[in-house]
Amino acid sequence: MESRATHGCGDLLRYWRGVRKMSQLDLAGHAGVSARHISFVESGRATPSREMLVTLADALGVPLRERNPLFAAAGYAHLYEARAADAPELQPMMRVLRTIVDRASPYPSMALDAQWNVLFTNAPAAQLLQLLPGAAVGVPNLARLMVQPAAVALLANWEEVSAAFLDRLHREALTDPRSRALLDELRAASSHALVHKKVDLGRAPSLVVPIVLRAGEAKLSFFSTITTLGTPLDMVLQELRIETYYPSDETTEAFLRDHRLQVPLPES
Repeated sequence: MESRATHGCGDLLRYWRGVRKMSQLDLAGHAGVSARHISFVESGRATPSREMLVTLADALGVPLRERNPLFAAAGYAHLYEARAADAPELQPMMRVLRTIVDRASPYPSMALDAQWNVLFTNAPAAQLLQLLPGAAVGVPNLARLMVQPAAVALLANWEEVSAAFLDRLHREALTDPRSRALLDELRAASSHALVHKKVDLGRAPSLVVPIVLRAGEAKLSFFSTITTLGTPLDMVLQELRIETYYPSDETTEAFLRDHRLQVPLPES
């Protein structure tokens, strides 16, 4: 993918419009401005205000991390910060998020950053991660764990789940160099054909893919939901997501209710 580091403001807007598959008229309608103004901005004949850039970025769904280069290209100071997840300013919000994750029990739940690193979990999710040897080394990363032989053995429908996961990672890699690096790392670490298979990004992703785990003689089936913050102004908070796994059949529901997991929560 081409580098966007030295592009002008108009080039960056045109790039994101292409990513979102929007015409100038589409963008104008979403942003509440004229298509002529969009054309002038993209061609460099008009310089947008910072407020207009925010409006256009909102209309294009540009991630906060990608907006600062847009502002810089137009001659404005950066607007958004990228604090560390353990920064004191973020701790009130992080405590609330930990409570949300914990209270999802008996359903497994975990908080993830943009690169699929596990920040914290509830007890059921910690129990599941203990089934994967790599989770005990450093910060667990779901993407790296997914290609481990232990994950192939644990997931009854590993190919289906991995295909959906890799599809999502490929889409994230379109606009995030960190995701592209992670994808390259997975390809270097795994010889499985699925990891190296070319993804058709023009195809609509699957609506719901169940996650089926082997538990002795039983099979536990889950579907997952991903929760994000609605109006964050910090990059880390925008990229943080809570993934929770809910039972998709009565057998799994009964198993979770009858086998409450007694694994201590990770230390704060």
